[in-house]
Amino acid sequence: MGMRMGSANDRINMMITTPNVNKDKGVSTIDEWTPEKDSDYYCDYADRYGLVKLNYSLNVTPVSYTHLRAHETPEHL
Repeated sequence: MGMRMGSANDRINMMITTPNVNKDKGVSTIDEWTPEKDSDYYCDYADRYGLVKLNYSLNVTPVSYTHLRAHETPEHL
């Protein structure tokens, strides 16, 4: 299985969601779509995003990195 397929099917990368949310997100990057900042899922989503990138040695684009840094919460600093 290729790296892209492996990362897409990794349990860390899987989140239970509604069909509407899944459709809205699609294949968007983290700078294009995230759960609402004040939702219970935002930090979990950002953490999972980072873990998948790290585990599969995937690059984080400068735009995605900037987006993540701008939305850090105190417990993640």
